[in-house]
Amino acid sequence: LNNGPVEVETDFEVPQTGDLDADTDSVDLGEVTTHHQTKKQDSKKDKELSVAVCFTGALRMASFYGLKSQEEVVLKGLRSLGARVETFMLVQTGTKRPQNGTRYEDQQKALIERIWHNKMNPRKMGKGSIEEVRKHAVGLFPLLEDALMAWKPAYLETYEGKPGGLVPGISIGVSSQFLSWNNCWKKVVEFEEKNNFQFDFILRTRTDLFLSPKYINVADWNLWSKQKHGNSAYGLCKCHRPRLVRQTLAEGKLPVQDPFYLAPRKVAEVFMTQYETMDENAIKRARSKEFCYMAGDGHDMPECNSIANIKYHGYEMNVVPAM
Repeated sequence: LNNGPVEVETDFEVPQTGDLDADTDSVDLGEVTTHHQTKKQDSKKDKELSVAVCFTGALRMASFYGLKSQEEVVLKGLRSLGARVETFMLVQTGTKRPQNGTRYEDQQKALIERIWHNKMNPRKMGKGSIEEVRKHAVGLFPLLEDALMAWKPAYLETYEGKPGGLVPGISIGVSSQFLSWNNCWKKVVEFEEKNNFQFDFILRTRTDLFLSPKYINVADWNLWSKQKHGNSAYGLCKCHRPRLVRQTLAEGKLPVQDPFYLAPRKVAEVFMTQYETMDENAIKRARSKEFCYMAGDGHDMPECNSIANIKYHGYEMNVVPAM
């Protein structure tokens, strides 16, 4: 997704662009209406699989496709298991929201320009002129709100720029990432306390992560039943690092990447709140093979911070078994 436009085959339809009206940056939808009205139904509800999905990171040109693909793969997959799924979104828009009723696509022009100049390589754009692709990118942003709201988030917050919170010894990007995870965790806990229950699993993902329905079916992942009370976090394989794959396979593991983490609640709390526990000792552990089997170079430091922190607390990190 960072190497320019790619053509993808999808099973979902692109909605028509229209005017959007959003006056606030933060929406707390409070308690979710439930159809479980009888005591018998309430008892059944208590036994359901429950998953909190945390979206963090920036909204990008790829986010529309990422959100729609994850709706198909993750949301519908979990609901096919009868799971209760609640979504919490703390996402970066990159631009200030104007107060004069400007269309959503105009609010995003500065972000589009920044992504265009800093992230995309015109040599890898394939067919179509630069101007055509540029117009296509602008046209996607009005659709983002529809893609976001399709998840019916229990909490939705947008912010401009980095969320702040520099941790000494870690880049501002990684520090901000951990802070956004921590903020999302707080919203999950607030929801739990308000509704008097706790989620079985926490899934942390990004809006621009495309999961192909052709190759991924979360309903087939046996960890939902077998690992509800397990001691491991799970991530998607970092297969694009062949040398790292060879290195970690020799130790009986595969490398993970942090755009997609999934874990039972007690394990997820460790990596979701590591911003609060990150100190000099934690950073040293992240650079040690003893605590992070992926330790080697700076490319894997974001993952190693999470892996070392998880191991320090007595848990493990593994690749999603079905993957």
